[in-house]
Amino acid sequence: MPSQVLVFGKVRVADVLTPRKYLDRRQRNQQFWKISSKHFDFVLIDRNTARLLCAIELDDRSHKRSDRVRRDHFLNAACQSAGFPLLRWPVKSHYDSNEIRQRIADALSPNAPDASS
Repeated sequence: MPSQVLVFGKVRVADVLTPRKYLDRRQRNQQFWKISSKHFDFVLIDRNTARLLCAIELDDRSHKRSDRVRRDHFLNAACQSAGFPLLRWPVKSHYDSNEIRQRIADALSPNAPDASS
């Protein structure tokens, strides 16, 4: 990662995303409880501004279970709604650091398409 990027592991989703303000109290509480027990595998933050840059999820074979598929769809939609890039990688024994750098750079570019694939 570039020196201005900090990487944090296992960050609670509720510390990054919050329910919409226009929801009534009951709806906001429901949405908060849906995200309060979920975590991103990694979150990238700009060291100089403390701005959240993106989240990264590593998808192992458990992500094929129906409960995890629902969780993943929920997180994808929540991040997309917030305009917060969420990058997903399948878990494997080796990663190409150039591919990681490129996908992160693409996701952080101002004209980036939805990165949650």
